[in-house]
Amino acid sequence: MSDRAITTKTPEASNEASGVVVPRPLPPRPQWRRVLDAAMPLLALLLLAAIEFPLCPTRLMFGVPCPGCGLTRATLAILQLDFAAMWRLHPMAPVMTPIVAWFLSKPILEELGWIPKHRVFVRVPNVVWGTLLVMFFGLYVARLGGLLGGLPDPIDPSESMLGRAWHLVAPHVH
Repeated sequence: MSDRAITTKTPEASNEASGVVVPRPLPPRPQWRRVLDAAMPLLALLLLAAIEFPLCPTRLMFGVPCPGCGLTRATLAILQLDFAAMWRLHPMAPVMTPIVAWFLSKPILEELGWIPKHRVFVRVPNVVWGTLLVMFFGLYVARLGGLLGGLPDPIDPSESMLGRAWHLVAPHVH
């Protein structure tokens, strides 16, 4: 069988003179499939929230609530107009929820064609992002210290995956 027969039977176009094989472009996916692919992270989060799966990997692994602990519940409290519960669960929810919602919904809106792809609508200065980050972790440290009502969930390393593994490995060590 000649090289020519091999190259014509493959789904790739070739340039025999240079020996470079260039794959043919894949056919475009239908819009519903692109939207579904873009929505998959949001759908996964909604499913996990619906079955009340603990979404915090820090809490699962170490038994310590993460800096975002309570944000989901605080967001639900905002939707129910229960601002006292929101404040108790996570005081930065009114700021963080729209940011997270935007980053989760932007790919879906782009695939639907409702907003242009890869367009920056508002350029947020780095100092703003830095300030939000300092506030977010500053709030976490304050809540660890019992301020602003403390954390919404207790610190319990014995209930974490590492704590349970430790008790399997060294059951008599306290």
